Amino acid sequence: NRCNYTTVYTVYSTGVVDMRVTFTPRTSGLRRIGMAMSFAPGFEDVEYYGKGPYSNYWDRQTGSFIGRYTTTVDEMFEELSTPQTYGDHQALRELTLTNKERKTALTVRTQGEVTFSLSHYNESQWAHDLTSTRFHAYDLKRSDETFAHFDYRQRGLGNASCGPGPIGTYECPSNGNYTYTLRFIPSTVEEATLPGDVNRDGEVTIADVTALVDIILGRDSAEPYQFDHNLADINGDGKITIDDVNALENKILGK
Repeated sequence: NRCNYTTVYTVYSTGVVDMRVTFTPRTSGLRRIGMAMSFAPGFEDVEYYGKGPYSNYWDRQTGSFIGRYTTTVDEMFEELSTPQTYGDHQALRELTLTNKERKTALTVRTQGEVTFSLSHYNESQWAHDLTSTRFHAYDLKRSDETFAHFDYRQRGLGNASCGPGPIGTYECPSNGNYTYTLRFIPSTVEEATLPGDVNRDGEVTIADVTALVDIILGRDSAEPYQFDHNLADINGDGKITIDDVNALENKILGK
């Protein structure tokens, strides 16, 4: 009961799945607020749009910049003197995991504040008293599956190894409601081929009108779409304006 959460799934006919999660922390001292999950073996290649290329944290990110980075899950491993949580990346917009052997991929797009990390090592391996147990990187057992964290917030690092912990600004919140959405898109979804599919869920509906308005007005909710200009320029005049909203509404209504 340290942090309650509710999850709402929206499943589209194309195979796209939205997972909207609301977290409600109930106590102070939380180390992270988020979701953990695992992906099947083989999804080794990684491309992400967020802060990189090296790991960065809430209080250690001024030297990291938002961009598109490519790597592998194995390359994201950090050999620390004592195994512990590692590899966080702030400001995730989009993540694609690719299985080259099966020629398939899974893309995750975000709405709201999301940080992420990927690893072939289950964190339960170092869930012990670090001060009394001798445990090193070479003691870890690698798994073929990929373990992922998608966090709303992870507590700052501070300087507790040789000084104080993080200041209050970088602690996890102890109350309130915090929400993000993860959109899972399998590679079987034919994106960028359906004019008007602004939110790229494989359908052209009133939800695309809302997404287009968000983009034009520069609202934060437009972030997850990472839209294709050709899909949003409904009337083909090379600009994205309210005229495209009207054109999209007419398209949906069959006018």
